[in-house]
Amino acid sequence: MKLKKLNTKNEASTTGRTAELYFASLMLSNGCELYQPVVDVAIDYLAKSRKGTEVRFQCKSRSKLEAAVFDLSLPKDKKVKPPAHVFYMRGPVQDAEFWIVPFQQVKRLARKGKGKTGRKNYRICLTERILEELRNYRREYGLEELKNWCLEEIKT
Repeated sequence: MKLKKLNTKNEASTTGRTAELYFASLMLSNGCELYQPVVDVAIDYLAKSRKGTEVRFQCKSRSKLEAAVFDLSLPKDKKVKPPAHVFYMRGPVQDAEFWIVPFQQVKRLARKGKGKTGRKNYRICLTERILEELRNYRREYGLEELKNWCLEEIKT
């Protein structure tokens, strides 16, 4: 078996991978089936509920607990579906603050723009107003919605 060492030199990729694994552990511990694409297709995970419903998730993270800006880029290809939910995490895992947010809410709350490559970009700035809007998706509230979905179905 040939193994590949994980890249730990780049802080952004390490922080992102940590958030992805943390999210995966939340999903698996709540009874969801979880799939990860082999290639980058604008989602980090595809989850299946016990009823077989599929939901696409994208993970976004920042290493510092006080980080306030998250960017979500969508692929140019219109055939690729956007994520149904976004998992935002900031800070190290032991102190992490996180939200599990429906993409429709992200679209409503984010500032829309285009990145350097021309891809659609949704920027969430965690101002007091946005944090108040996200309160129902934070930590245990986001997890409660996740648990309900794993057992039944999340409204997307």
